[in-house]
Amino acid sequence: VMLSGETANGPYFEQAVKMMVNTCCEAESSINFDALYQSVRNSTKGRYAHLSNYESLASSAVKTALDINAKCILVLSESGSSARAVAKFRPKMPIAVSTPS
Repeated sequence: VMLSGETANGPYFEQAVKMMVNTCCEAESSINFDALYQSVRNSTKGRYAHLSNYESLASSAVKTALDINAKCILVLSESGSSARAVAKFRPKMPIAVSTPS
């Protein structure tokens, strides 16, 4: 979602932003994250015939988090690529990442 320059600088910019927030929250609340996870996983498997070891681990972390209704997924990562792999599977809960740097 993006505000146009006219809307962002217009006389009702605050109401426009609030409406966009409400729209985004409503849209996100209607997502079936289990189906979205399955769709991303199946699409990856269909395109590459299998998941890499890296993707398999990330996929399993997201599936487990969805199954137990976790509040957050914590990823410990050297470079951040593990967190990107987890994010690929679109979990509904936030992903917290800790890196050494």
